[in-house]
Amino acid sequence: MKILVEQLIEMLTKNKGAKIVTLYTETKPQLKKANNPYLGVVKRSRVNGIVNFNYENSVNRQRGREGSEMDFEAVERKWGRRINGTPVIEHKNKYYLEVKVERTLDTEYKLGDDIVSYENLKPYFYARSVNQQGVENEIKVRDFSLDSLKGLKYNGELFEIVNHISSVKELVK
Repeated sequence: MKILVEQLIEMLTKNKGAKIVTLYTETKPQLKKANNPYLGVVKRSRVNGIVNFNYENSVNRQRGREGSEMDFEAVERKWGRRINGTPVIEHKNKYYLEVKVERTLDTEYKLGDDIVSYENLKPYFYARSVNQQGVENEIKVRDFSLDSLKGLKYNGELFEIVNHISSVKELVK
């Protein structure tokens, strides 16, 4: 089923509680620019995750499974503001979907018509931030730009995202 981004945000606003999702994304990964022959590469991914989860509880449950104290306290987001009661984040008039990533099902990198291996791209990725959760198996939280979202499986239904946001402020008052 085709769905407008505005309809997607409205659906996410109305549905409460944690939900399993599959995201189909197309992004331009942030890569180092110096001497990089792969500038302009596009990443296509299919990712399983959970929306409307409680980050602090997720980390503490993981800490408990690993035999650590369940005393983790989350800090405020470094950027953006959560639209109350939704997994949608607004930042500088752009919108993102906050997802607890369970697993990446597949990923493909393309430069034009050519497939580029992750190994070839690896030297050009920036280092990830250090895990501050005190766990061996990190709780991975990612914010996916709604502009990069091409499809979403939600409540057992597959939605094709067919356009970009113009303004959604009226939908998320």
